Amino acid sequence: MRGQHSGAFFFHECYTDPPNLAIGLIQLDLDSDKDVRIREYADPVTGSSLNLHIETWNDSILYSGSAIWFGADSNTDEFLTGSYNMMIRISPSKKGNSKLSVEPRKITQSRFCLRFDTWGNGNLHGADASWIVYPRSKPDCSSGIIGFSFDEGTLESKEVDLDIWQPKRVYAAIN
Repeated sequence: MRGQHSGAFFFHECYTDPPNLAIGLIQLDLDSDKDVRIREYADPVTGSSLNLHIETWNDSILYSGSAIWFGADSNTDEFLTGSYNMMIRISPSKKGNSKLSVEPRKITQSRFCLRFDTWGNGNLHGADASWIVYPRSKPDCSSGIIGFSFDEGTLESKEVDLDIWQPKRVYAAIN
């Protein structure tokens, strides 16, 4: 299917103002014979709901896709969210494979750098990454990164041991 797919979602608890959001893709099934052009965004966003969109364009064909969001009260500095756009999409070329890595680097008290990488025969025209920042000392927050690779016929998975921490929600996104 080409074009725009969207759904309305209502927050469990309403915000006074529209929340700051970080959005990430968590599942994609795309036609491998076509260029991959996909993006996700929320519009409109109110204090009680959001409308989440997943879009493809040109010859890209999306069979299925899923995205998640993380909302933070816009009136607090406990959680900061945002996105950095390099041409506002993941758009690999048909000339190479779809290989993309995004990592935060040079993290200080006041700033950080997002590094976008491709490797091997990966060929990237553009990418988009969302980010979430929270205080290191916040006892009920945890984050991390899990990587895996896909070799023909082999799927890999990784498990995360959360020790005694009991999460209310676990978020994951493709980056």
